Amino acid sequence: KCAKDRYYVFVDSKPTGMVCPTERIEVDLGPHIIEIYDMMTETRRQFPVVVKDTRLSVRVKVE
Repeated sequence: KCAKDRYYVFVDSKPTGMVCPTERIEVDLGPHIIEIYDMMTETRRQFPVVVKDTRLSVRVKVE
């Protein structure tokens, strides 16, 4: 969950071309770094996640 159209979303340092909130982003199993770039404050935040099952979504909550 996040403020609509405020954050650019990156996965493993690569731009997804999406802004939060996003649809599902397909990734491989294993560890990943989800990063958001806040367009208003020009700051970045990282969220480490581990994908254990590609049938399920991993949600990152941005506040």
